[in-house]
Amino acid sequence: MAKKKAGASIAEIQAGVNQKFLEIFGRTPLKERLDDILRLAIRTSRFSDLENLKEQTGDILNSVLQLCSECGWSAEELSAESGQNRAPQSAIPVARPKIEGRHLRRRIRSHYHGAH
Repeated sequence: MAKKKAGASIAEIQAGVNQKFLEIFGRTPLKERLDDILRLAIRTSRFSDLENLKEQTGDILNSVLQLCSECGWSAEELSAESGQNRAPQSAIPVARPKIEGRHLRRRIRSHYHGAH
């Protein structure tokens, strides 16, 4: 995608991304768009250097902006509504049982050998 000018609004960036995507790919079915975002996210999770991470994150952002356009959503409004109504999913603590060492082995053994 072409570089956007500094200070452009989210709406302007979304419109530019939509125009480029339509020129290059045409309209993409919802399932394909979601698969594309998932594929990009998985690929991005494998990068550790900031240069590649930045490039891949930009690809995800553009694909999500295009998802918004294809669904008729304003990315600006969606972001504002999401931020006001709930905590980001990454900020919600996930309860994970802490089982370590011999305690883990004991639980595994009892599970497979029927001893509870």
